Amino acid sequence: MQAQHLLPAVVAAYLATASLTFADQAADEATIRANAAKYVESYNRRDSKTMASMWSPEAVYIDDETGEKAVGHDAIARQLDHEFAGSEDAKLTIHIDSIDFLSPNVAVEKGTAEVTYGKRPTEKSAYTAVHVKRDSKWMLDRVSEIEEPTPPPSNYEHLKKLDWMIGSWVDKDDNATIQTDCEWTKNRNFMTRSFAVAIGDKVHASGMQIIGWDPIAKQIRSWVFDSNGG
Repeated sequence: MQAQHLLPAVVAAYLATASLTFADQAADEATIRANAAKYVESYNRRDSKTMASMWSPEAVYIDDETGEKAVGHDAIARQLDHEFAGSEDAKLTIHIDSIDFLSPNVAVEKGTAEVTYGKRPTEKSAYTAVHVKRDSKWMLDRVSEIEEPTPPPSNYEHLKKLDWMIGSWVDKDDNATIQTDCEWTKNRNFMTRSFAVAIGDKVHASGMQIIGWDPIAKQIRSWVFDSNGG
């Protein structure tokens, strides 16, 4: 009987502890998100000192382009100033996908970052940021980025007038049937058209046509390869 009276108390204590943990974690996540917003705002003001102060004292800041390492708030601030030089029009935006807690004092933030410039191409990357909690304060400890590859240029604008050709076509009479299939290649840089001519139940001829844009002559060109070697 005594054990039965004790069990509800144990469950209640566990639930209270779990509720407190979830509440603490929610508050910590809100703090990390607020820190991320402050970091972005500081970047767009070129406030390197504020940005550097948000890193832990032992953190190593690595320049993705040069590989140079900066340790300590003063060194990180100088490195950031070096990166800002010549990029006064850069503007940073981020999108946080998730924040996961590995322990009460370590959290991993994942998301995407985008830096836009006035006259330079936009840079996009996926990032992972590790945050550590020291003396009740969340700080950056490590950030890694993977740049998104720039998609190859597309000639679709020059070829889109031929959009009507995409699909499967059949032309036949009492003697022959012609089957044509046309589709875009990846990135819509070319169109491929396959064709087959059947007489009765036998294929008499077949082939492939490639249609593309010639940037030198500035006109649409096509190449045809048939089963007769033409």
